[in-house]
Amino acid sequence: MSEENLVEIPGTVLKCMAVDDESLALDLVEDNISKVPFLQLVKRCRNAMEAVEYLENNSVDLLLDRKSNVWTP
Repeated sequence: MSEENLVEIPGTVLKCMAVDDESLALDLVEDNISKVPFLQLVKRCRNAMEAVEYLENNSVDLLLDRKSNVWTP
């Protein structure tokens, strides 16, 4: 999807979490998220346990990982 196809809803920010065991992959996800004005990376996790621990007390709108590509609650 090209940038001109992105539709931003004013005031809407999706909280995102990235999960990957490779720091380079997390860096790439963080870089891409930073280019989309309505996405905010709130947590980087190196494994599923770290992600589960975070989600016990926090919520996200979008979870990104290489295994399932995209999961939204």
